[in-house]
Amino acid sequence: MLGGYENGGHPWKPNETITLKVEGAGHPLNAAFHGQGFQIADEVFQFQEPYSREKVRVLLSIDTSRTETAGRRILPQRQKDLDFPISWVRSYGKGRVFYSALGHNPHIFWNAAVLEHFLAGIQFALGDLAADTTPSGSAR
Repeated sequence: MLGGYENGGHPWKPNETITLKVEGAGHPLNAAFHGQGFQIADEVFQFQEPYSREKVRVLLSIDTSRTETAGRRILPQRQKDLDFPISWVRSYGKGRVFYSALGHNPHIFWNAAVLEHFLAGIQFALGDLAADTTPSGSAR
């Protein structure tokens, strides 16, 4: 239902600072970020199948041009890519799914923009906030 699951590893250190990029600055769940990427320290996952940009609309992802690339998603064909989503939405039957990998560390819940993102995600999942769930398409 969520659209992916963790692949058994945390390639980044638990409190390592990573840079996130906002994908879709105009998406209502990303309004709190004002179209700007940001740095944050948290323990994040890398995902494996069934995760695919063909199935989910990615909202936040690790900016691999500004973050040391410790991880490598391994695809079924034994290929590797640098697609590290952190937050996404998707439709599931008649329901709505919001997912975020942020929140392993207490300080995340003092970050006003992240909390606004979570609130928008909850409102979306409840049906109180309209938002596009068109899948993002192929990873770059």
